Amino acid sequence: METMIRRIELIGLPVTVFPTLDDCLAHVLPLIGPGEPGVFASFINPRSYYLAQHDPAYGAALARLDLVLPDGIGIVWALRQLTGVRAARISFDATSLYHPVFRHLQSLRCPVFIIGGRPGVAAKAAERMQTIYPTLNVVGVMHGYQSRAHSVRTIKNSGARFVLCGMGAPNQESMLMALKQAGFSGSAFSCGGFLDQVVEKKEYYPRWVDRLEVRCLYRLAREPRRLCRRYLYEYQAFVRQFLQTMLTRPPRSARTDESP
Repeated sequence: METMIRRIELIGLPVTVFPTLDDCLAHVLPLIGPGEPGVFASFINPRSYYLAQHDPAYGAALARLDLVLPDGIGIVWALRQLTGVRAARISFDATSLYHPVFRHLQSLRCPVFIIGGRPGVAAKAAERMQTIYPTLNVVGVMHGYQSRAHSVRTIKNSGARFVLCGMGAPNQESMLMALKQAGFSGSAFSCGGFLDQVVEKKEYYPRWVDRLEVRCLYRLAREPRRLCRRYLYEYQAFVRQFLQTMLTRPPRSARTDESP
């Protein structure tokens, strides 16, 4: 059965949409592992629009990645409103890709490299991950404050075939592009602040938070100093552009492509 995959544009941002997480996994997992072709993937949320407007290199990186997945209910909702597309929210965290991907990596004994966070965070995250996946083949860890050239060289020399990069946007997308340009042929996924979440606790979000789709409010309550500017200022660029697009698009009867 052919995997359902579609790449569209959302107010200037590329987005790869899958109807469900299972559809995404059916596409992604066969590309991950020793000898597989590899896939480079990152994620967007409403802040991504602000970053793309202020950092052209970030927008260019998104355009070159194999997958740009909708991380956040705001992106999923905007997709539905502006394009009629029903997309699953997909993130590299414990509520989405993390466990299926790492079970797959462990089963294949695929060499994994983890990079990102402050000194010590990646190493601690790897230890926590190996309490759940004890035979996970971690071949290297590195914090996110090394030089780009040194990081790329170390990852390539490690023999890794899967890289998890938690440096935050736009640095993690820049790192993925550096790996791609250096000829790294494995798979590389960004994961934002997931490494810090793993270090803090194995399951960061309570079940009721996932059920109500209020992860951003939960994070804001836990980390107000770090996230207040992001949510209350940087997200507003996306909101304004979304509203402008909603107000200026042609009436539904005049649009030719309303298929989900």
